[in-house]
Amino acid sequence: MILATNRFVLPLKGRSHPYLVSCSDNQLYVVKSYDNPLGTRSLVSELLGARLADKVGLPVAPATVVAVPQFHLTHDEAALRKPRRHIPPGLHCAIRYVVDPRSGQVYDYLPATMLSHVKDLKTFAGALAFHLWVQNHDRPQVVYWRLHHSSEYRAVFIDHGMCFGGPEWHFDLCQGTGLYYHAAVYNDIQTWDSFEPYLSTIENIRCEELMELASDVPQEWCDDLFSLRAMIIRLYERRLEVRELLKNCIRSHPEYFPNWCAIETVSGLDPIPISAGTNKLVWV
Repeated sequence: MILATNRFVLPLKGRSHPYLVSCSDNQLYVVKSYDNPLGTRSLVSELLGARLADKVGLPVAPATVVAVPQFHLTHDEAALRKPRRHIPPGLHCAIRYVVDPRSGQVYDYLPATMLSHVKDLKTFAGALAFHLWVQNHDRPQVVYWRLHHSSEYRAVFIDHGMCFGGPEWHFDLCQGTGLYYHAAVYNDIQTWDSFEPYLSTIENIRCEELMELASDVPQEWCDDLFSLRAMIIRLYERRLEVRELLKNCIRSHPEYFPNWCAIETVSGLDPIPISAGTNKLVWV
């Protein structure tokens, strides 16, 4: 479903020149214009990346398509004056604001000492598998939110515009680590079970499901449907490479996984815990 904007609220900071709007469902959205400096493919990646992350089971802000009519651009010109930006009418990518400001607060950073107040740290293991699968050119971007009456925070993954190997959609051109800058979020990762159910969901996804998620991408964003289809097929093939990507990541960055305690069986799939009391990473 394509939403329509009701009014502009304010411009936001960011490489894609986003801005906050109210839409026809009375929700706030962060909108990225199709003429943003990162190009229209970044909108395809944003939309598809958010939908894929949701399909895998990660907490993400829902992404959709929003129509910006010309009369709103004229009516809300004052709201866009600082800083002044050219926003063309047409179809743009919209990411729903994670919580109604009347109900809660959003934070773009939490110090490591506050991570114990985050309810769903396990999702960072799933996000690592996901970002390695889609080869996000950026580090994972996360915002935290809580209700006004609560001290409990929740993490939401945002900014998927550099997924799928960057703007060229070439998985071999970039080697994103998929790691969040706070290593403490990975302290509970011990065996392959720590990546479930996210890893199995990625490995068992069907190509038809991937195609369906991209079926309503506006033609204005992607006039090369062959490249989009080729990227999706490569993504489907890549799903069975995620375990190997995870192994390489753990080998290369052992400081992020101090409690990893699994060795590989001959099949390479099932972990066997090594004896208690050791913290050493062992592979065969």
